[in-house]
Amino acid sequence: NEGDAIGSCCECGGFFLCENCFKVHKQLPSTKNHSILSLDEFMQSKTSLLTANRLLLCERHPQELLKLYCKDCEMLVCRDCVLVRHKSHNYSFVDEIIEEEKAHLQVVTLKELEEILT
Repeated sequence: NEGDAIGSCCECGGFFLCENCFKVHKQLPSTKNHSILSLDEFMQSKTSLLTANRLLLCERHPQELLKLYCKDCEMLVCRDCVLVRHKSHNYSFVDEIIEEEKAHLQVVTLKELEEILT
C-alpha cells in the first residue's frame, strides 16, 4: 500500500521512509543531503542490522540511545548530550518529532495535490 517503506535514512538512525516521506526528506533543508538506502540496498548490506543498531547509539556516549532531537543543531542526541552539550537548546523526543513531521508531510502532500489539480 502507499505507506510501505521504500528506503531507510542512514543519518536518522535507520528510520524507514514511505514514498511520501522520502520525497519530503529530500526537500527539507535539514535532511535533503542525507544518505538514503533503497530497501534492496539495505537488505543486501551484510552489516545492515549492525549498522542500524549502531546508528541508534550515541558516538560520544556509546551506552546511550539517540532518543532526542536537538532542533537547534538539527541532530539526534542522547540524554547525556542534552545535559552536557545541548543544555540550553530546544529539543524533543524523536517520537514527537516523527509525529510533527507526519503532520507536516500531510500538509505538504495536500498542497502538492492542489497544485497538480489546478
